[in-house]
Amino acid sequence: MAPAPAETDVATAVQVGTALWAVALVALLPFLGWLRSTDRLWWLLVCAFGIAFGLLGLPYCRRRQSRAKASAEGVLGEQPGGVVGPGQQG
Repeated sequence: MAPAPAETDVATAVQVGTALWAVALVALLPFLGWLRSTDRLWWLLVCAFGIAFGLLGLPYCRRRQSRAKASAEGVLGEQPGGVVGPGQQG
């Protein structure tokens, strides 16, 4: 039997990950000359994309988390499978 999924704060995980990408970007800036001379300038782009995707995903995670909380409290009137039953508003 598989264990139940762990309850996690996904928005906080995305915030921490985005912050770590920002730290990595700042940490690489003093080595800009070396990155350029060794054709590793793409490392900065990886950090920038990590930050951008984190910032784009954060509102999605917050919205999903608030909907899950509202569903658990019975505010949305959903059945356990996530399907709105007849006569219920979703």
